[in-house]
Amino acid sequence: GVARAKLLKMPWVADASVGRRLPDTLVVHIVERRPVALWQYRHRLVAIDRTGTPLTADRLERFGALPLVVGPGANRNAHALADALSNHPALARQVHAAQFVGGRRWDVRFKSGETLALPEGDAAAARALKQFAGLDEHGRLLAQGFTRFDMREPARMTVRGPGIGAALARLAKAPKAVTA
Repeated sequence: GVARAKLLKMPWVADASVGRRLPDTLVVHIVERRPVALWQYRHRLVAIDRTGTPLTADRLERFGALPLVVGPGANRNAHALADALSNHPALARQVHAAQFVGGRRWDVRFKSGETLALPEGDAAAARALKQFAGLDEHGRLLAQGFTRFDMREPARMTVRGPGIGAALARLAKAPKAVTA
C-alpha cells in the first residue's frame, strides 16, 4: 500500500514489500539498486544503476572504481557496454571512460590515451570489442603510439597516430590474432 509506494520513490530502492506480522510487527524487505557506473551529463556526475536510474551525486569517491560514461543517453545504454567489456577483463581494466556518441554508439577512451570508436548496435559493438581485445592481446595495440582505432565498419579497422609506422612494424612481427 502506501508504505511500499513511499519506499519505491527512494532512489536506492529497486523493489520493496511490506507486511504485517500480528500482533505488532511490521516486516519490510528491500531490494537495493547497485551502482554500475558514474554518468557525466550536463557538467554533473551521478552514480547510476543497471537500468540507468540516477542513484546519488553524494560522496562519489566511494564509486571511484566504476566506469565513467558520458553524454545524453549514456546512462540507459551503459549496461550493454559493461556486459561486452566484462567478457574482456584485461581490456576493461584499461578503460578510462566511454562517451555515447550521437545517441547511438560508443567511443571508448583508454587510460593510455587512445580512443576506440565502436559501431552502432549492441551486438556489433560486442563483436568489435572482442576483435579489438584479441588484437591487443596478441599485438599490443594500446600505449604503442596510436591515438584512435575506428572499428565502425565491419571487418575493417582504421588506425591513426603519430608513431603509426613504428607501431605497425611491431604489429607485423606479432603472432596473428584470432578474429571474431
